[in-house]
Amino acid sequence: MSQRRGRNNITGPTSALTSFLREHGITARTSVFAQRTNITDSQDEPRDEDGEDAEDQIEGPSQPHERGAEEYASDNLDDSEEPNPPKKKRKLTKAVEEKLKAKERAKMEKKKGRKSMPDDDDADDDDEDDPYKAKSKGVMAQALESSVPIGTFQNCATCGKKFTVTKYTVSNDSGLLCHTCAKASGADPFKRQAAPRKRKPAAKRVVQNFEEVEAVRPLTGMCINIISKYIDHVDELGDIGAVNMDRICKIVSKTRNLTEENVRLFYGVSNHSLVIYDSTNLQPDTFETMAYLNPNLEQLALHMCGRMESRVLEHWAQQSQLQHIKRIELLGPFLVREEAWKLFLREKGPQLTGFLITNAPRFTRECLDILVENASQLQELRLAEVNQIEDSWLEPIAQLTSLNNLDLASDLSGRKSLSSAAVIDLLKAIGGNLALLNLNGHEDLEDDALTEGIAGNCQRLEELYLRLLPMITDAGVATLFKDLPRTNRLTRIDMSRCHGLSSLALTALLDHSGATLTFLGINSWKDADEMALNGIGEKAKKLVELDIGWCRNVNDLVIGSLLKPKKGRTQLKTLSCFGCNRITNDCPRQIGVNIVGVETDLRRQRL
Repeated sequence: MSQRRGRNNITGPTSALTSFLREHGITARTSVFAQRTNITDSQDEPRDEDGEDAEDQIEGPSQPHERGAEEYASDNLDDSEEPNPPKKKRKLTKAVEEKLKAKERAKMEKKKGRKSMPDDDDADDDDEDDPYKAKSKGVMAQALESSVPIGTFQNCATCGKKFTVTKYTVSNDSGLLCHTCAKASGADPFKRQAAPRKRKPAAKRVVQNFEEVEAVRPLTGMCINIISKYIDHVDELGDIGAVNMDRICKIVSKTRNLTEENVRLFYGVSNHSLVIYDSTNLQPDTFETMAYLNPNLEQLALHMCGRMESRVLEHWAQQSQLQHIKRIELLGPFLVREEAWKLFLREKGPQLTGFLITNAPRFTRECLDILVENASQLQELRLAEVNQIEDSWLEPIAQLTSLNNLDLASDLSGRKSLSSAAVIDLLKAIGGNLALLNLNGHEDLEDDALTEGIAGNCQRLEELYLRLLPMITDAGVATLFKDLPRTNRLTRIDMSRCHGLSSLALTALLDHSGATLTFLGINSWKDADEMALNGIGEKAKKLVELDIGWCRNVNDLVIGSLLKPKKGRTQLKTLSCFGCNRITNDCPRQIGVNIVGVETDLRRQRL
């Protein structure tokens, strides 16, 4: 009975050949003991004429085994232990065998490469390699001895105590161990394996912005945000004032939700000024309708109007359209052709006082000549990022003696640049009345354009933009502000990315215009020393916005001198300091001042 009890009645998956034989009444009984007996018997059996082993012979359904190889079955527990009379083994013919192999091969190909389970007839090969029969290599006896099923009673190999075998039973070389002996040997069957420790990610450098957030938002702001969020469901804005109307337009434009349907909410017969901050989704027909629904417009500004076509300006050029227009500002009218520009400037030029365009690649020198010829009273002129501009364009511009604002910024590509001599001649003609001068990106400009052109001719400058001028020097800029007349009360100066400027230029700038400055941009003045930077907080008390990014000597003390000057109170609202790696997370802060771009190294904080 001990041999019968050594195997349970659990069977695994079978191969296609075994399934086929079972359907035809041919079974192959397998067990640990029967396999061992068959192996022993097969060694004594002679080989047939074809060289095949007796192992290939299949037993019939009623074929018994010898007593030592009797199979354990739950249905035969009460059977007598007398051996059954042996019967002859039946051998398959070659034709039947080939037919079975062909059918098995077809089924294997149908599985598309999937591995089949081993055949029951081959179960006697390599028992030790079978993971279900191999001896447990760990402390857990989940794969116990093949003759000891779970739930049976066994004697402990150490203390001899009788215990029940479970899936948690531990074994050693001597045999199975009870729970007490297993725990005494240091192996805890119930202990869970410790989870692997996760490696901490490397610390990253983060940029912190110290921004002041409104503790309590006003009711007006909350209403404007709700209206902007559900702008497509609004039928009419009503009389909410021009300021609130402009705020709603900014918020809707920022999220790119301004369409040709909801843009009409900002139209009105009483409108004298209209600013659309994002015209990306507006079609040419919408621009034409704009002139019908705003007949009294005097100032029109359209940003990102890349879909505007030539027929829009041709429509606006009609005598019945935009009869009161005085100032027009277009940002990105790429598709407007030269003929449309000429027609519009001929018809509307005499009444224009401001003509401002940016990124208009088809605006030519002939268009400029027509503008100068018809708009003699022009006060504002912007030809920014017009890639065809060159020195010859400055000759007709010099005839506009009424100009107050002149913007000739380059597209920063360096393909076209004005020369210093041409700029000096231009400023000699119109520099005395200029309040705004923008020469950004003209990389060929040198110190002569500053000292002889700006300092020698400008008398009323309020805004000066000289970004990305690599040829100007520290001494040249210092001379500019020393020679510049005091009548120029500069409120905005932007000389960012002029890498040759440092302490000498900064000191002269603050001595001349520090008391009136509200905006200052000195980004990338990497060589400016700490003493000159501390002078910003002492001399520029009216500063509202400051950009000192990539100035290497900016540290916590410089930030403290800006936020808490020795005399008076700072009016600073925005401080940009990207690239200033000497500023720590402990830099001074002040309520109402947004500090943008503080770099903090987390690893340095832990030390």
